[in-house]
Amino acid sequence: MAELSQAQDSLHTAGPNPSNVRSGPPTNPYFSSEYYMDKSRKMKTTGWVLISAGTVLGITGYFVYENTLNSDYHNFDAAVGNTFGATLLMAGGAAMVVVGIPVLIRSGYYKRKALNMSAMMKFETYQTGIAFKQFPAVGLSIRL
Repeated sequence: MAELSQAQDSLHTAGPNPSNVRSGPPTNPYFSSEYYMDKSRKMKTTGWVLISAGTVLGITGYFVYENTLNSDYHNFDAAVGNTFGATLLMAGGAAMVVVGIPVLIRSGYYKRKALNMSAMMKFETYQTGIAFKQFPAVGLSIRL
């Protein structure tokens, strides 16, 4: 008798909430126009931040370098030793600008890719015997 009551209780266990269960195949957010447009926007912001920050670092490094060389030092070794930080700033700024340019170029590529994507709905015809029938078809066109 105990086994039968346990079997009956298992039928009444709480299952997944039907309002939380998605029907149909899961949607993939990748390869959509919105995905590529969002990616383009983020990469554009990143590229401009890299170029701006690199320019500021490079100009700051240049001014510090010129100020250090124009200072009155008693020997040349002290002047060269104090320019290391300024040289590092200029090199870091130049590297940031060089990295920012390809990021901006890639941003444009993703924007063009997002704008070239289009979804379409059309009716395909097929013949059954002597009658032609139409059914709806959904397509996705991606031009590279």
